[in-house]
Amino acid sequence: MPRYDSVSRVGVATLEAMERERELLEREELAYPGYTTLRIQELKHTVISKASTQADLQHAADALREELSALLEVIGQEVEKPMSTQRVLLLKWQQRQQRLQNRENAFQVNVPSTPAYRVVPHADGTEVIERPGRDTPQAPAHETDDAYLSQAVEAEELPPEALIPEKTIITTADVNHVRYLLGLTYRRLERCDEAERMFYDILADDVTNVDAVESLLELYTGIEGWVPRIRVLLDYLAKEYTKAVEEGRLQSASASNKVPVVDAYCAEEPCAAVSPDAAAASRSTPQQSSSSPSSSVSPADAVATTAGTGAARRSTPAYTTLPPVAPVEVALSLLSDLIVEAAAQKCSSDGEGAASRFFIEVMGPIVRVLDRDYACRLLEALFRAVDEQHFAVRFDSADIAPAARTFALSLVIAFLKALMARRIHEMLPESTRFHFFTLVKLHSALRSAGRVHESYKICEQLMQLYRANSSVYRARVCASSSVALRSSAPSSLHAESSSMLGASATRPVATATTEVEAQGCATEAGALLPQAANASRGAAAAPKDVAEEVLPAESSRLSEPPDVLDDQDANYREAFFQYVSDRAHDSPALGRRLCMEAMAEFPVCAAPWETLALLMHKEDPKRNLSDAIIAARRAMELEPFNVRVIVTLANFYKAAHRYELCDRMMDRYRLMSYMVEEGASEADMVATAAEIAALDEQTPEAQDLVEETGRAMKEFLERMEQATTYSMPIDKEPRPLRDGPIRFIAQQPDMRPAEVEPHDRELLRQLQMMEPRQQR
Repeated sequence: MPRYDSVSRVGVATLEAMERERELLEREELAYPGYTTLRIQELKHTVISKASTQADLQHAADALREELSALLEVIGQEVEKPMSTQRVLLLKWQQRQQRLQNRENAFQVNVPSTPAYRVVPHADGTEVIERPGRDTPQAPAHETDDAYLSQAVEAEELPPEALIPEKTIITTADVNHVRYLLGLTYRRLERCDEAERMFYDILADDVTNVDAVESLLELYTGIEGWVPRIRVLLDYLAKEYTKAVEEGRLQSASASNKVPVVDAYCAEEPCAAVSPDAAAASRSTPQQSSSSPSSSVSPADAVATTAGTGAARRSTPAYTTLPPVAPVEVALSLLSDLIVEAAAQKCSSDGEGAASRFFIEVMGPIVRVLDRDYACRLLEALFRAVDEQHFAVRFDSADIAPAARTFALSLVIAFLKALMARRIHEMLPESTRFHFFTLVKLHSALRSAGRVHESYKICEQLMQLYRANSSVYRARVCASSSVALRSSAPSSLHAESSSMLGASATRPVATATTEVEAQGCATEAGALLPQAANASRGAAAAPKDVAEEVLPAESSRLSEPPDVLDDQDANYREAFFQYVSDRAHDSPALGRRLCMEAMAEFPVCAAPWETLALLMHKEDPKRNLSDAIIAARRAMELEPFNVRVIVTLANFYKAAHRYELCDRMMDRYRLMSYMVEEGASEADMVATAAEIAALDEQTPEAQDLVEETGRAMKEFLERMEQATTYSMPIDKEPRPLRDGPIRFIAQQPDMRPAEVEPHDRELLRQLQMMEPRQQR
């Protein structure tokens, strides 16, 4: 019996129409979730296509006006959404498959057999015997139930109850969708006034429409002489948004977005912790919020210096919903994106200098137009847009190509140099904080780009600005000067260095219980051990120098009024330590002097001691090795959780041929790194730090002497073992003389393999041929 499983077919034209409809309705740049028709989508495709001619665009504008008029008449009413061709074809396909299934079931059901004859009564009372199949008239083939088998699926006729269209309500967003397309069409037709009117019609109904705001900004920045209209747009957005909030149509952004976006963004950066007072002060103005200390720590230094601290183990806060943002903030953010994107194209084509000049030429007229009302917020948005690039380069550099990283840093440096050249900070309310924040950013960007010598001048300006506007620094200087007067100063720099190193080597120094600085540094967090930790380590009481240093600082701080940059001490400290380390690579003498200055200013920080240890070992590895070890031990005493200092000290012990001590210290270093990464308890970390501090006394030098005596023989045995041990199975190793595998060949002839005999006979024959020649 024939089957009709594969006779259902779909026409090529239907498939092409369905694919075209899917592309118009579902492609990313054309899709719209609200009410739309196939004609509107086709017109949208014409508008955004670069190949469209002026005639095509004019026809699209006329058609969109008709669609807009039709939608305005039915706004707020319920209409039927047009059913797609794919949906109709699917319904027809399902009907065809159901009919095929019913036909197949009819053959499988046991129906009663048809009799050979039947009696048919007539009207006159007579009866006629008929034979089915011969006397019964047959219908034409196209009128039978099987005629659909030869037709395509799209020829199926659906009953009215199968066509149930989806209904929806025409909203303002659907109307604005068509208005936006019409505005884009006017822009491409260079009818800018009509396009501007259409976009303002969108904002009149929906002041939060981002597409209309972005299109207006593109119009104003792309047409000469239209820049003053940006201020008109911002005023209009502020007025309409305030009106909508008062009427209750929108929610106020200040009610649920008390913390600026830039503060929430900076709070996620793995950097030095900010005190509550500093965080509250940074939220007072947009410029203060931009000057967060989060951007001064390089990724390598942040990982090395914040290990083991509470800031490194602090969890990221969970975000539930995004707060509403005022349309003015959205417009300024879009404007900053336009400026940064144009500057990036300029930097890509002409270089960093051209991009910096472009920033100056573009920002000048815009800032003059916006005035003080919006200029500060525009600069904040620009900082945020540029800082996104800077943040990605510094903390996600593993996923960025080197060329892209260099380009992003060039763009950041160009923007910051433009701010410095135009002295933008002078026109802002918080000029000192903004200037300091710009210097911090520029210094970090230059160091990330490898332009260390160029960053020297920036860092000097940064330190000079901080020292002139920080009461914390002045209190610290007064404390250090009073301590220096009470102590006997050495006659020379070398004598001062030797005395400090000797004192740190003979007695361990406990950490001061009170900090001089207003804000804790990430590198100093590891040195803040509790008193119980000091007792467990068995350390003696703090020396008089450190103890007496705290009291004058506290009294000076109480008498000194707070200054502008008091909460930026972490940024200053990190930049100062980086400056000392960088200058020590260029000049050892200058590096020594800067290290002494850093030690005097920050007596409980390990960074200058570590730099001094590396500098002395670099100058003379043999003569200064013992002094370098003393300096590194002093750094480890100050910051026992700093794993970088532990590695440095272990390397110095290895250079001093104390291999057993080096191995033990490296084991403790791995343990400390694991504890820092896993967030171990403070008591465990303190115990591990105490073990590391006591390794020098617990590891006798006799073991190192024995190991050093037999090191030459040990290395020789290791080389011999490596030379005589195969690195792969013996039957897999390639042989230089012949390709065959190595076999064990015994001395007895009867044990030799069969495949070796031809080779032996060949060797014997060659020997026999050479013997007569030798006899001659």
